[in-house]
Amino acid sequence: MRFSAQLLLAGFALGAGAVAAQDWPQWGGPGRDFQVDDPGLAASWPADGLGSRWSRSLGEGYSGIAVVGERLFTLYGEGAEEVVVALAAATGEEIWSHRYAAPRPGGMRLNYGEGPHSTPLATGGRVFTVGTTGQLLALDAANGELLWRHDLWAEYGGFRLRRGYGASPIAWGETVILPVGGEAPGAIAFAAADGSVVWRSERFDSAQSSPVVAQVDGDSQLVLFIQDEVVGLDPDDGALLWRHPHKVLGPYNISTPVVGADGTIFVSSSYNGGSRLLRLSRQAGETRVEELWHSKRMAIHFTNALRVGDRFFASTGRSGVVAAAVDAGNGELAWKSRAIARASYIRIGERILALEAGGRLVLFELAPDGPAVLAETQLLESQTWTVPALAGRNLYVRDRERILAVELPLTAD
Repeated sequence: MRFSAQLLLAGFALGAGAVAAQDWPQWGGPGRDFQVDDPGLAASWPADGLGSRWSRSLGEGYSGIAVVGERLFTLYGEGAEEVVVALAAATGEEIWSHRYAAPRPGGMRLNYGEGPHSTPLATGGRVFTVGTTGQLLALDAANGELLWRHDLWAEYGGFRLRRGYGASPIAWGETVILPVGGEAPGAIAFAAADGSVVWRSERFDSAQSSPVVAQVDGDSQLVLFIQDEVVGLDPDDGALLWRHPHKVLGPYNISTPVVGADGTIFVSSSYNGGSRLLRLSRQAGETRVEELWHSKRMAIHFTNALRVGDRFFASTGRSGVVAAAVDAGNGELAWKSRAIARASYIRIGERILALEAGGRLVLFELAPDGPAVLAETQLLESQTWTVPALAGRNLYVRDRERILAVELPLTAD
């Protein structure tokens, strides 16, 4: 899966050429799995913490940060408008911004913020973004010029999630694919060059989770964690390959599926969903889905999960959240710990970086009985629900007020 995910990103750059090893061009990073190779980061930090390279105010939102070369791309909201912005990675200075109207319709539940929630996708000299109200934009990465746009709600009758659109777009070949749902097809593939519709899948209601690509006995399949189920599509034409139920109390399948090289798919959600491990295989030209286990021992609210060896690791629960690991073989709880609060995670070689919801940054290793903390520092003070982006040694983080850049120390420093 790591190999195929890297192939998926071929051509990610402001101009031409393959994605650089130190880029973070989309949701989940270069492999869309929140994992990067270790650039030689130190196992300890200075006693006085990590100073920021730069910090600046930014508008409302939870959108992640895409990093390509010397530029950052993200989204924020300002009143009834949303803004796509490109910043200089070295200084945080604005290079360009694109502002558009995005008034929130009545009935949306915005008590935790109005978004945007989706993370930009930067590929082939373009930046693709989706706002809270389903506004899909394609912009020139060099200057922010609008190339094309679609309104997923008005044009296609897309599913209007209570807290707004949340899935991050994925690239496949010359297309950009998004879950849409509602009166629309379940997913739509748009031509990256001009926004024309390449294919439409069968209908299903979407959720906030972002799609990933899995390898099943040599075949590439698009995996979508949608409302009440998980489905697999052919990414070339949108044909439905399989579906498997995963019901929750509401449209709250949020966390990204974890795809294994062994054909497994791990999904987890709160709201009475729990965790489920599926194994996919190809037999006589069809995909067979086997449920290996279902367990309530882990229930991920909105953060991401990692597979480390024979265990899945994540923050579990909605209140009283703790770090936990479950056995990949049977779903049984291996351990739980309050050493790490609710957090988003990046795996860096054999270590894990956690950015907690309260703004604390923690570096740790996973011991058999829980996390072994190596270093920690307080970076932000307000609600920090956005997954950070790591490009080499440079970490970019944001809360609902600010964005900042931190240079992590190297062993050789």
